[in-house]
Amino acid sequence: MRDKAKNAGKSLAVLAALLVVWALVSGAGLFSTYVLPGPERVWRAFLSMAASGELVRNIMASLSRV
Repeated sequence: MRDKAKNAGKSLAVLAALLVVWALVSGAGLFSTYVLPGPERVWRAFLSMAASGELVRNIMASLSRV
């Protein structure tokens, strides 16, 4: 049980580190926002698409192509 908690903690730490690096790189303007939008912009777009139903339609269209 202790190993599972330790692994989960490591996974969360890696995820948090990636999120911080993503935010720093996008905030520094190293890439166009078209190429690398910031995490907050992606999150807002996700929420907007989920609320409008567009996200489900797009996922279904992608799954049908697979």
